[in-house]
Amino acid sequence: MLRIGRNSASGLLALICLAARSTRSTGKQISQASGNSEGFLSDTAAQQIAEADRLPRRVPCILALVSCLLVKYTCRQSRPARCRSGLSVAPCLRRHLARHVGGLARPLGGASGLAMFEHSAFIVLDVPPPVAHTIQAWRDRFDPVVATFPVEITVIGSSGIGTIANDQDQASVFATLERLAKKLVPFKTAFTSIARFPNTNIFYGVPAHPEHFALIQNTIVGSGIKFNESPYPYTPHCTIRSISPMAEGDEQALLSLEPPRQEFLLEVLAVYELADDLKCTLLHRTQLSGGR
Repeated sequence: MLRIGRNSASGLLALICLAARSTRSTGKQISQASGNSEGFLSDTAAQQIAEADRLPRRVPCILALVSCLLVKYTCRQSRPARCRSGLSVAPCLRRHLARHVGGLARPLGGASGLAMFEHSAFIVLDVPPPVAHTIQAWRDRFDPVVATFPVEITVIGSSGIGTIANDQDQASVFATLERLAKKLVPFKTAFTSIARFPNTNIFYGVPAHPEHFALIQNTIVGSGIKFNESPYPYTPHCTIRSISPMAEGDEQALLSLEPPRQEFLLEVLAVYELADDLKCTLLHRTQLSGGR
């Protein structure tokens, strides 16, 4: 397998990009040439190139070439792991391809080559301290799994409307939310009680002024962002426990909790992604600034 150093990466990349511009060969044509690959490509690499017919025909196996050849690629601006812009090697390579090949290549990451949502993504309003500290303490006591999640009130993703549809570019979705956030007005609420969703072990804090949450949900749903469906009517809630097994006496203890009565301001809209292993990751956060 060819190993490419820092000084030769740009030259090889230019050659690849020149080949992409100058030929419209299909994967079949390249497979016929792969017999001359001895000393340059391994048999496995040649086979991968021969199978490049799945890629856009205007760029015959350009991405397959990259995956086969650039085993140790480092761009001119980079250290071995990351370039000065903060991009990892793969996005950095993608940036160079976009610059040299232009519209010929279909970049990695979906039909448009942009970063899509890989897991279930929710839009929420972050609960600020000190109220968040109280909710966190309850989670630590009753549900160690939920205790790893941010303290928030869900707007999109669980009821009323489902999670963000995966086949969308993250940057486009975030740009839409930024635009909406400039119009949405922050508001105050407080938890009025502790409730339980029927026929479940999900206990949650009930916030006052549910109409404000419904307004934000309806505004986001009407923005053009695509969402999955949810069979449940919208219920603003802040989850206290939902995943860990219920211990004896938990139900009574949960329903007897006295929620913090002080009002708090909701002004931060956030997008979190929940992976299959229940790892929760912040993807985007913006400030509601309408009326200011």
